[in-house]
Amino acid sequence: MVSEMQRLFGIEINYRFALQARNIAIDMTYGDYDQSYQMLPSYFHLLRESNPQTSINAFENHLRSVIVVDGTHLKGKNKGILFVAVTKDGNEGVFLLAVGLGPIENDESWTWFFHRLRVYFDQSDDLLIVSDQHKSIKNVVELVYPNAAHGFCYYHIQNNLARYGQHVVALFKAAAYTYRSEEFERNFAALHIMKPAAHKQLLTVGELRWVRLKCSVRCTGFMTSNAAESLNSRLLWARCLPICSLLESFRTIVEKWFDERRATAAARSHELTEVVSSKVQVGVEQGHRLVVRGTTTHMFTVEEENTYFVVDLENQTCECREFELDEIPYRHACAAIRCAGLNVTDFVGRYFKQYPLLETYAVRIAPIPYPTPWNVPKGVSSYIVTPPIIKRQSSRPNMHF
Repeated sequence: MVSEMQRLFGIEINYRFALQARNIAIDMTYGDYDQSYQMLPSYFHLLRESNPQTSINAFENHLRSVIVVDGTHLKGKNKGILFVAVTKDGNEGVFLLAVGLGPIENDESWTWFFHRLRVYFDQSDDLLIVSDQHKSIKNVVELVYPNAAHGFCYYHIQNNLARYGQHVVALFKAAAYTYRSEEFERNFAALHIMKPAAHKQLLTVGELRWVRLKCSVRCTGFMTSNAAESLNSRLLWARCLPICSLLESFRTIVEKWFDERRATAAARSHELTEVVSSKVQVGVEQGHRLVVRGTTTHMFTVEEENTYFVVDLENQTCECREFELDEIPYRHACAAIRCAGLNVTDFVGRYFKQYPLLETYAVRIAPIPYPTPWNVPKGVSSYIVTPPIIKRQSSRPNMHF
């Protein structure tokens, strides 16, 4: 604003004057920051009444049992932490599960958020939670979801290893993403020889948290926390707004996603989602070049470059482990399926098919009259909510909109 006033009108204003003018403009457009907190109970009441259990039903019936969490700082007058929990649909689209607000990112705030998550997204033996390596998240997941698998974001671990050099990062990636135990052992042993300190650091993290083949839950597409971070980045501008306007920005983008994805899914006639269909097509094309020998009606040996892989179509496994871990038939499985004269789409995991995707977005996210007037019960509107009390730093404010 300072530079634009100078450029457009030749008027010089100082930073704090521009900041004050900006805040007044936000108040006029989006409402008062403190008053917005008082509106939260009414807003949540209308949100719940208009869109009952939308995310809950989709997660229970049509989405993979994976929750990706992330926390990010609010940038407006009222500070705090915005917590988000997301997953991904069968077409790799980000799907918002929950949003929470806390004063700071510590054990207490994350405990509150995870306890609220568990009310609606209950404990299950095949649940995977993905996050960065924040110590509080690790502590709280073990407390609230003790039976869940907890994976750390690959990129966060990679960034911590970057100081050891690109060769170490390359070995780490090869070990993390491989499907086969012998390849993991070979790459991890090579990393130990090259940089023992990096090897020790990864042992401290724990192999179950970053090695795909050792995760107890199939984690296709969930080696990172990018799904949550990308949503936060997309709404970076909204983190400067009063709290109700921030939450309305989340509702608006979810409404847009539902409308667009519902229309796209309805217009598609293929049995598989678009992303997975492309992967399967590549597998079919590559499988045509492989030699297959049938052992039994459901067991096949597939030869690739003088290496042999046994594919079990009945149990949907392959010695390369790609078929088993991803629930998507790649080249070896596709070759065996072709030899058996079966339909390749029958061997794709149900979450990657078009019907669950259609059901995920079948409902419409209802708008909420914004801003007021709102017709809510008096007991709701009279409930008092205040912004979190957070000690401000004495440095110059640095807020952009």
